[in-house]
Amino acid sequence: MPSTIITPLFAFTCAFVNKLVHQEKLKSIDELRSHPKRDQLLNKTQQLGLKYLEEFEQKIPRDEMKQMETILLREITAIDNQLRAEIVGSYRRGATASSDIDVLVTHPTVAKLPSLLHKIVETLTKQFHFVTDTISIGDSKFMGVCQIDTSKLHRRIDIRVFPSEQYYCALLYFTGNDQLNRHMRIVAQEQGYKLNEYSIQKVGSTGTLSKPLPVTSERDIFDYLQMDYKEPHERNM
Repeated sequence: MPSTIITPLFAFTCAFVNKLVHQEKLKSIDELRSHPKRDQLLNKTQQLGLKYLEEFEQKIPRDEMKQMETILLREITAIDNQLRAEIVGSYRRGATASSDIDVLVTHPTVAKLPSLLHKIVETLTKQFHFVTDTISIGDSKFMGVCQIDTSKLHRRIDIRVFPSEQYYCALLYFTGNDQLNRHMRIVAQEQGYKLNEYSIQKVGSTGTLSKPLPVTSERDIFDYLQMDYKEPHERNM
């Protein structure tokens, strides 16, 4: 079986798939698709993972990512000109191809963020027909499926909203890569800070945390940790 079907994202685990194949005597993905009890065996997220399995396995070329970026930024900022959005992950690090689209969004008014996220998704779904399926949506995160047009493959998309005071910590974290994030958290701990995707805080002698330190750019975080700043394309450790 292709590995995508057992990724954590779609709640498939090796144990689950092996049990399912054994119990139902399945030999292939197509057999699972045509199984009369498929909808009972799989939850909604798993059904979407199965539906788009082969498409999700294909990397997204950078040119297509750029087209998606143009669409997303145009439609998001049209909703509210105070919204700021950026495509993060490997795309921001300059990758020639990406596995999915990760979008970070912020707005200076915190109370507006949940309603704005829902408005963004509604616009991309009903008005622009860019979002084709919703996996889940809450107050701060949307997970779904998108497609530029019917000639293109379906792609996975996540949209997260953050208050402006948390935005640059989130931008750093979700740009990655994972190795750099781990390294920076270790440096932060060694220097008496706690760093995560929400904030950087000073750790007191008793272990108490200070209020989040002011962060107005990614460079501020590097400065707090006395590290040389790395441009996004330099973060592939």
